[in-house]
Amino acid sequence: MRGARQIAALLVLAFAPDARAQPDWLPPEVKHPSPSSPFGEPTQGDADDPCRDPLLAPIAPPVRESGFDSVATGCLRARWSVTARGAATRDTPDGDLAAGALFLDLSRLLLRDLEIAAGARAVVTRHADMDTNEEDDLDAGPMYLAATGGLGVHHPGGHPLRLAWRLRLDLPWTDTTYDSTAVVAASPQLAASLGLTPSLAIHGRIAALLWLIRPPDDVQTRRAVVGSIDLVAAPWRVLAVSAGGEAQTGWFEDGLDHLLVRAGLRIPFRCRARLHLGAAFPLAGDEPQDAVGELSFTHDW
Repeated sequence: MRGARQIAALLVLAFAPDARAQPDWLPPEVKHPSPSSPFGEPTQGDADDPCRDPLLAPIAPPVRESGFDSVATGCLRARWSVTARGAATRDTPDGDLAAGALFLDLSRLLLRDLEIAAGARAVVTRHADMDTNEEDDLDAGPMYLAATGGLGVHHPGGHPLRLAWRLRLDLPWTDTTYDSTAVVAASPQLAASLGLTPSLAIHGRIAALLWLIRPPDDVQTRRAVVGSIDLVAAPWRVLAVSAGGEAQTGWFEDGLDHLLVRAGLRIPFRCRARLHLGAAFPLAGDEPQDAVGELSFTHDW
């Protein structure tokens, strides 16, 4: 009789559902959590791949008002984001100036090494506090398209290095700041992302900024070359810190436009979401802005 009870118990254990089994609808990072990362660990690839953890992306608020100088990296990812950006300028001939804008961005991967993106500056507001009066403006645009292509993974010194190109184009007649005047802006970039450890990455890029406006009976252009480098660390995989610098020349004639430093914090959430806060401060050059900051929420598809 005792043997029969033991056999019955073994059959129940063999055919009963696993108490630890989880529903199929749970996202992968919840079904298979990792003790070291809220996003889960990949099952293949380099352990120190700079693109394996989205926490390691740089935090780099753009300086140009339309954001077309946004930093490219060697990492491609399908995502959407909502970003609030602000800039402040003090002691100008027109008084103190402040501007705020809301950006919407969406990107998809057509191929493993090809990302397409679209976005818009949904709204921008400007405030000028002059000696005699105050002025406020409200505008929207531009809309823009972008494409990013991966150039493969290399291993200099045994560390994974991802290279990519990126081209962003601001669409004409989509910026209400200039009414019916055509404005075109383009930013071709080359970017590199190097993984130093699983929780430390360095990002660099070089870019050209090309801008053209065609008011009646005239054509005005601006151009610049910009280079930047950013170091990102996520030692506990629950918080990332980023620090970097950037230099630009050509936008304000032939001198130094700006030499700036920047820093930021990024906090991850479950289901591939994260929030970051970043700020940039020009230290030298002709750049009139004193500070630029952004608060951004991003979700991976």
